Amino acid sequence: MSNLIPSQTGLTLRRTDTLINLTNKLLAKTGVKGISEMSDDELWEWWLGVSDEWKFLLLRCGLELELWESNEWQFGKNYNYQAEFDWFNRELIFAYLKELQKLRELDLFESQTQNIEPLATLTQLNKLDLYDNQIQNISVITCLKQLTNLNLGNNQIQDISAIANLIKLKKLNLSHNQIQDISVLQNLMSIKHLDLCGNQVQDISILSNFLNLTELNLGFNQVQDFSVFSSLTKLTSLGLMFCKIKDISILKGLVQLTNLVLRGNEIQDISVISNLKRLTTLNLEANKIKDISMLANLNKLTNLSLSFNDINDFSVLTNLTKLTYLDLSGTNFQDIYVLSELKELRNLQLQFNDIRDISDIFHFAQLNKLDLSHNQIQDISVLANLTQLTTLWLGGNQIKNISVLANLKQLKYLNLSENPIHPQDIDWLKQQLPNCEIDF
Repeated sequence: MSNLIPSQTGLTLRRTDTLINLTNKLLAKTGVKGISEMSDDELWEWWLGVSDEWKFLLLRCGLELELWESNEWQFGKNYNYQAEFDWFNRELIFAYLKELQKLRELDLFESQTQNIEPLATLTQLNKLDLYDNQIQNISVITCLKQLTNLNLGNNQIQDISAIANLIKLKKLNLSHNQIQDISVLQNLMSIKHLDLCGNQVQDISILSNFLNLTELNLGFNQVQDFSVFSSLTKLTSLGLMFCKIKDISILKGLVQLTNLVLRGNEIQDISVISNLKRLTTLNLEANKIKDISMLANLNKLTNLSLSFNDINDFSVLTNLTKLTYLDLSGTNFQDIYVLSELKELRNLQLQFNDIRDISDIFHFAQLNKLDLSHNQIQDISVLANLTQLTTLWLGGNQIKNISVLANLKQLKYLNLSENPIHPQDIDWLKQQLPNCEIDF
């Protein structure tokens, strides 16, 4: 008996709720015994009970098995072919099943999966990616004790007790779920990377024992007490965006930090940051900061966002000569010359600043991306010097003459929306820059 392997258009494997469905009868017979523990007969019975969708999914999950390549047919990378294939030819299939016993990594992200029960048999998995599905029940995960890397982000999970005994985990992503209680993680002290962003967590006291943590994301939670940070001295990356934080003095001892995100809080005093001399990325967007003088000694910074703060003096930025990305949007920034020594800049964001004069922008011939949208700019002739630009935003200004932009042959994207430009001039510019997407 032969079945036609469905084409990509005939079967949307990653967009079906029945993607990984085993019958109750099959589960009753095999239980949660791992594939690697099954006898040949049990293994074959398991295969026969799996739906065609799941069979095909396993074949396309990046196993890249040479045994599937032959002169007769290939399991191509595009998974879009019409070939007669016998699902039930034991001799043909069995070599594959033996390889499946060794499966270590499985990627099912963005597949709208709800039922993950079939994963119970894949007990040798080290890495499992279930990001962006519709999963609520993860009880089957408790069978996968070899996991070191688990991604359950962007699902509908509330109860994470199934993870409690996965003591080999080193990387765990639980972001954007509905989790309140993380106390069940208390024994997982081998974890180095933990993402809890976008949940409903209030109590993080158990993290005080996670002495191996190097990366932690707690953004968009309701944490009240951050004293746990005094123990987490190995942290190199910390995300605390939109946590309603006012006082960041507790961060003083985190001298290993290279990446710190504090976006969307209520912070005024950032003097403690002067101790964090290893920082390369710092995001302070949307706070209540006025004084940034304490950034002067952070000479390793390459990425800095200060947008939407009411900053009164930008002269300190002259010292940050390694910056490649700088965002000063919505800061009342006016004097572009202050930045003239930042020769490494590649991406400069200056939108929402009421800037009128951009004549000093000629200092930045090395820029690849520039955002000057929503200012008061009329004259853009100086942009002729910025020949390395690939992305340019000029929307929301008072620009009429755009002829100079024809010189920017490297442009891939240009935004000229909300400007008093004649449509015929836009048509002309599109002819001059045929490889550039222009929004008007």
